[in-house]
Amino acid sequence: MGSLLHGDVRRDPILGLALAYWERKSGPSVMPARRDIDATEIPPSLLPYLQITERIEGTGRIRYRLVGTGIVEAYGAVSAPALQDTNKLVSFLSLSH
Repeated sequence: MGSLLHGDVRRDPILGLALAYWERKSGPSVMPARRDIDATEIPPSLLPYLQITERIEGTGRIRYRLVGTGIVEAYGAVSAPALQDTNKLVSFLSLSH
């Protein structure tokens, strides 16, 4: 089943490129270490679709450090405090579709 998902993702011009970068950086691991991600190596066409998040220990919250313009265009702009609360983010994404 995972190979079907990867097959579909690889055909997508954005997700396929993102997956290829992720797999190259991950090597044999499930995900790359933070130190393995180099912003200068990320294909420029992916930048509008990237977000950088940080989990805030012990709070159940996520801080959004960066949200690309493609994500904002797809889901609209939301204030930073609303995005920091995971439950509000899930509600926001559910209402946005």
